[in-house]
Amino acid sequence: MLKVILHIDENHKWNTLLSNVKNLKEWLIQNKEPGKIEILVNGEAVEMVLKASPVKLEEVLKTGVKVAVCQNSLNTRGYKEGMLQEGCTVVPAGIVELVQKQNSGFAYVKP
Repeated sequence: MLKVILHIDENHKWNTLLSNVKNLKEWLIQNKEPGKIEILVNGEAVEMVLKASPVKLEEVLKTGVKVAVCQNSLNTRGYKEGMLQEGCTVVPAGIVELVQKQNSGFAYVKP
């Protein structure tokens, strides 16, 4: 099974990241490959997972992609979990999530 964690911490990288996810998802479907895709969001990029953000994650989440958001980054910016788009998962620390995923066999991608 193909397992990938994509890391985003810069707002200007969202289009690239979402394109990567779409292309990867399409490849998995075309090749009938099972896979797990997770997006880890920390730093300034947490601003783009808020409900008021121009980045809409509904379609991505519907395809089974997990969106994990760093609690530390939210705290630093004064954002609460209830301000996030529906379906996002909060993890205590983005760095720990990245290390744990890599230790469990996830490939790391940073667009």
